[in-house]
Amino acid sequence: MAMGKAIPCGVYDMDSLIKSASRHACKRGMRANEKMGRVVKRIREFSRGFALGVTGLGIVLGILGTSCAGAYGATPTHTLSVATSAAGSVTGPGISCPGDCSQIYDEGTAVSLTATPNSGASFTGWSGSCSGTGSCAVVMGRNRNVGAGFGGDGGRGGGQSLSQISAGTDHTCGLRGDGSAVCWGASGGQSNPPSGTFTRLSVGGNHTCGLRRNGSAVCWGSNHTGQSTPPSGAFTQLSAGAAHTCGLRGDGSAVCWGSDHAGQSTPPSGAFTQLSASAAHTCGLRGDGSAVCWGRNDSGQSTPPSGAFTQLSAGGDHTCGLRRNGSAVCWGRNYSGQSAPPSGAFTQISAGGNHACGLRRSGSAVCWGRKKYGQSDPPSGAFT
Repeated sequence: MAMGKAIPCGVYDMDSLIKSASRHACKRGMRANEKMGRVVKRIREFSRGFALGVTGLGIVLGILGTSCAGAYGATPTHTLSVATSAAGSVTGPGISCPGDCSQIYDEGTAVSLTATPNSGASFTGWSGSCSGTGSCAVVMGRNRNVGAGFGGDGGRGGGQSLSQISAGTDHTCGLRGDGSAVCWGASGGQSNPPSGTFTRLSVGGNHTCGLRRNGSAVCWGSNHTGQSTPPSGAFTQLSAGAAHTCGLRGDGSAVCWGSDHAGQSTPPSGAFTQLSASAAHTCGLRGDGSAVCWGRNDSGQSTPPSGAFTQLSAGGDHTCGLRRNGSAVCWGRNYSGQSAPPSGAFTQISAGGNHACGLRRSGSAVCWGRKKYGQSDPPSGAFT
């Protein structure tokens, strides 16, 4: 009997038919859910016109649970993964995050999650399969990811305010008033900063880099491409990308290390005043305000327009910069509108994966681009 093909007409013994379908699925190495769905579908098609009752389905479930030596389960299941920071926690059936941040549920299970900020912190909203600041309720029809955002120190600053914050893919780091670093979120080492003091931090994909007071660079976390192995010597600025890092020397020259598959770690010669590293491209600001980019350029993200800028920010496949009059200009991929900034003046700009945000002179935040997770819908109020 061939799965996916028409079953020829004839007289079949139902028990033999089910066993044959199950053996065929096991032989092909199908996943449990895939095998279950396909076998039952074919049997239902075949049995159209007469009843396959509870007993028949019970045979199906029994065979599917045992015919592959217990290797396959009969009930489709899906995984719920939760991401949060140490400034708060998320609880739900089988979930207590940080700590236990994933749980497997049967298909169709309704799961409710509750976010609780630590003392001194506030809940800023859900992301992923939930949104807003209310309750989070999901039905497990597929694998789902939910993120919980928290603002404020939440106990991570040890009673001290944070003088700088830098966010990456799945973790965030902050600089305390005494110069020590604190990180939270996913930890493959990227959220475990070394002791000592820093003057600046830059968070990348799965690694973090910091500047010591003597200008030396220290990086921690993933190092599979050498992105956490900085060269010796002093730097004035660091910018961590997805899997590479760039730094400015005292003479303005750029030095990069880590992944270089697209040329993102091969900067041109000459002096820069600012660097911004992203997924597979890097941009730098020359002394005269002109922008220079290198690395991947399949969407034009490394082809900046002429003219002077005061700041640059490299995003996923796009780049944004501020002109001297405060207006924003972006270039590169624009399928979500991430390279189409609104008019008006900004004091700061930051490009993300598929969106960008800017600060108005009033302190209000304005964002544009992808909105699937609410990333382009900032809260009201003033920011500094």
